[in-house]
Amino acid sequence: MATNGKEIKDTPVMDSFKRELEQVIRAGYACAFIRTHEEERTLKTIKEVCDTLQQRMYVWDCQGAITLFDDATLSFKKEIDDPSKLFPSFMSDSFKEKTVLAVMDFQFFIQDQPHIIRSIKSTLSILRRDGKCVLFVGPRFPVPDELDKDISTIEFPLPDKYELKKVLEFVIESASSGSSTSVLKDITVEIKDKLVDCALGLTASEAEDLFSLAIAKNPKLEQDAIKTVLDGKCQILKRDGILEYISSVETMDSIGGLDTLKDWLVKRKQAFTDEARAFNLPNPKGVLLIGIPGCGKSLAAKAAASNWMVPLLRLDMGRVFTKFQGESESSARRVIQIAETMSPAVLWIDEIEKGFAGTKSSGELDSGVTARVVQTFLTWMQEKTKPVLIFATANAVNQLPPELLRKGRFDEIFFVDLPSKDERAEIIKIQLKKHKRSLDKIEDIVQASEGYTGAEIEQAIISALYECYDNGKRGLTNADVIKALKSFVPLAETMKEQIEALRDWGKGRARNASGKAEVVQVGKPTFLRGINVKKEEKKEDE
Repeated sequence: MATNGKEIKDTPVMDSFKRELEQVIRAGYACAFIRTHEEERTLKTIKEVCDTLQQRMYVWDCQGAITLFDDATLSFKKEIDDPSKLFPSFMSDSFKEKTVLAVMDFQFFIQDQPHIIRSIKSTLSILRRDGKCVLFVGPRFPVPDELDKDISTIEFPLPDKYELKKVLEFVIESASSGSSTSVLKDITVEIKDKLVDCALGLTASEAEDLFSLAIAKNPKLEQDAIKTVLDGKCQILKRDGILEYISSVETMDSIGGLDTLKDWLVKRKQAFTDEARAFNLPNPKGVLLIGIPGCGKSLAAKAAASNWMVPLLRLDMGRVFTKFQGESESSARRVIQIAETMSPAVLWIDEIEKGFAGTKSSGELDSGVTARVVQTFLTWMQEKTKPVLIFATANAVNQLPPELLRKGRFDEIFFVDLPSKDERAEIIKIQLKKHKRSLDKIEDIVQASEGYTGAEIEQAIISALYECYDNGKRGLTNADVIKALKSFVPLAETMKEQIEALRDWGKGRARNASGKAEVVQVGKPTFLRGINVKKEEKKEDE
């Protein structure tokens, strides 16, 4: 690889890609698609493979000409304005045997174009015979059904730590050579390593831009440089729209209750370390939290990533699906690629049932797109070896596909119920501390909050604080919080039937996140009905 003319040695990830591409070309594949957002970096890598195989490499793009790629001694250019003539032209005597043609921008021409599809199919056998290979390069390529079995897909890897470290060194060297001062000489190894870790999941050009921006803001590359790269990375992920980088300050102490779940997470904190691998511990695959909304499932995901000191990536399944053919499947693979590149990491899929529902009717409603996307994730969850913990939450278990719940997808399935008496007390103390308040006795609040979720208790305290502020900024009292609790109907009352159904499902199917759970009464009546029961009359023969 080269960055702006600076040569960078291969990394293990790039070596693996080069071996795969070399085998495809040597095996006589007629066509293959290389999925990538890094066009320049990909072309240079293809050229290196061609040089190893002693084959010439040509490039065609929508500007309409086949050119010899990066050859200083031989100039070649053949105008081909009609995409349907590209493949027949590549078979002509102008191109010697065993050559590679990298085709750019072809996704704009192939869709719903039968004459172009036919021109490709008619030349496949000749390409295989002559040892010529056509490589479609780009972020997407809607392969038509007619060519689905003829075009294989190769994923071009994002840069790993080794490569990003070389990119950072190149940026530092470039800045040092253009500066009259020596401000870049005393950068610590620790800062460099953190900068590289922060850039994982980005392309080489994106990382180079952010490293350069950090130097432009502060040439000393101190702690604020890490924030610059992280902020830039957040903006890039937001622009991509599928994954969101979550900066969390939550800890295990932020969670009231859920002791069994917290213990499970704490014991796996060191799972991604070298010591764990030396002990032959497998990487944890994932955890699924099913239960009542507002009881701490999302908070647990944030606390887990913060406790493990790894990136937290939130996946919005709704943004995976797009209107373009083949783009949804491509988005799913890109999510997996970014998550594995940023590993060790926690991938948080909130309300997973909304993205994984509808697989049974997928063939009738969306030509099977949903089923293929879900299958991509299920296969990865089963087979993944990278240290990525899937942290999934769900509120409606009846919408989850059965194959998601089978062993091997998740290490553990937890059920999150309404908080017990002790857990409510803990939640109240956490919220009072969070808002810098204190109350001497909270037993009345604990009693009044029976049947309320943790989120509802938090909102009741916030509502009470607003009331105190409006009444002359006076101090908070127990009565204020109890009054706020009584001002709204809890979720357990409005969703009584759904919660009971969730509890029935959780018995024997999921591990209770709170350990020995206290069964909190759902929809507790405020008064008894006045029912007059007729007494049974005594029979005369008795």
